[in-house]
Amino acid sequence: MIIKNQHADLSRLSTMGLPGYAAELWQIADNRLLPEVITQLSAQPYQVIGGGSNVLFIGDYAGVLIQLTDTRLEVIEQNNDHVYVKVAAGMNWHAFVSHCVQQGWYGLENLAAIPGTVGAAPIQNIGAYGVECAQVLHSVDVIDLQSAITQTWSKAQCHLGYRDSIFKRSDIKGRWLITSVTWQLSRHWQAQLDYPDLQSLRDIKSLTAQQVFAQVCDIRARKLPDPTVLANVGSFFKNPLIPIHQWQILQKNFPNIRGFVVDEQQMKVAAAWMIDQCGWKGQGRGAVGVHREQALVLVNYGSATAQQLVTLAHDIQLSVWQTFGIWLLPEPEFVGDAAQWQHLLQPPEGFTNAAFYV
Repeated sequence: MIIKNQHADLSRLSTMGLPGYAAELWQIADNRLLPEVITQLSAQPYQVIGGGSNVLFIGDYAGVLIQLTDTRLEVIEQNNDHVYVKVAAGMNWHAFVSHCVQQGWYGLENLAAIPGTVGAAPIQNIGAYGVECAQVLHSVDVIDLQSAITQTWSKAQCHLGYRDSIFKRSDIKGRWLITSVTWQLSRHWQAQLDYPDLQSLRDIKSLTAQQVFAQVCDIRARKLPDPTVLANVGSFFKNPLIPIHQWQILQKNFPNIRGFVVDEQQMKVAAAWMIDQCGWKGQGRGAVGVHREQALVLVNYGSATAQQLVTLAHDIQLSVWQTFGIWLLPEPEFVGDAAQWQHLLQPPEGFTNAAFYV
């Protein structure tokens, strides 16, 4: 089944709620129809979107937006140790995690309450509270949006990294679409409590996955604004990865800087801490602002324009670069006129007051 809407309101298709319209919106309730859809749209521009929690529309979109709404779930294999679950890309991520916990399929409970769809999870390699989806991903089914050829890619073929995957490569992005994801989940629960906010759970005897799931939901509700109440797309900036030698120099200049060890060569720096240190936390700029509880979250107070949001984001990037010598990269995907947001991807040439870290 395909539902087609003309002059679709973009403010309803992204949790940031920025104004704009798409020429058409096609909602695909059965992924098996995709080859037919691709053939129909071969001569006109189109873009595939998910649940809207990680996308920003910059102005109107003159083409067709495709939204996968297929939510089928199938157990394709199981044994004493694992269950392999194939899930259509359109299923809500939190609903899927909740279902897994209820069924006794473990490995995703730390990733509860993350907005978005199952199909988007491998693209970002979503992670939270010490767990990444890469740890339980088995494979993805994909379709070539040029030829309509379908393939299955293993986890290794997805090249998952920190908030990264093969789907962000220039030759893959916009061409290969995830239609379903297969997960290898455990039947034997083992708590992942290394993250500071979860360590208090270690004192609970006979701790269950349901308790961890509930704790994660509670933490996220307290730290992050509900986009249905205050429009946002979650973390606007990625936590940057830097070499150890750069981290050591930063520590000398900023003894309280926060970061996490990635491996022997890299550190992950807390972007929220840097933004807060630059004085942005809780600051408003008319219709846009930085959330008062979480400096990584930029919010729309109700009537923001794309230009206002991009300007605020760029000003934050400049101040963090000037103070710490680190250029924060945006996490959400942009759809629209690249000329309005391309400058967010790198610092201006010659702009630096932070030579100390080199």
